[in-house]
Amino acid sequence: MHNLIKWNDKFLIGHKSIDKQHKKLFEIAQEANSILEISDINQQENVLKNVLKELYDYVEYHFLAEEQLMENLSYREIDQHKEIHKRILNELNALTTEISYTKLSEIIEKLSDFVQIVFVDHITVEDQKISDTIPKSF
Repeated sequence: MHNLIKWNDKFLIGHKSIDKQHKKLFEIAQEANSILEISDINQQENVLKNVLKELYDYVEYHFLAEEQLMENLSYREIDQHKEIHKRILNELNALTTEISYTKLSEIIEKLSDFVQIVFVDHITVEDQKISDTIPKSF
């Protein structure tokens, strides 16, 4: 298992609320790192389920906020961005369903990959496009 990427200010897009939410997503994902230190396998599974549920719920909340921002900005690529959000939520949901038949260490590894590939790429590429349309007074 490798460590989850931690928040870095290079992920800032220049919108206070969205940046705060992005940071919170990383904090929630980081909780998964300590799960393998728990000795009881049932407790590990319960904690991982809770972390994934919290992450899913917060991602869903964040995406709604981000989509509202895009609407307020009349963001041209909003439909494509919403499709990406839908795909990310489906991937996160798939991780949750895998808990019952996949080793926890593999789920945590997949979560780590998910955070590194999906969160980081989404923030640094797709969300950065939104950043370019945010007026300084926003």
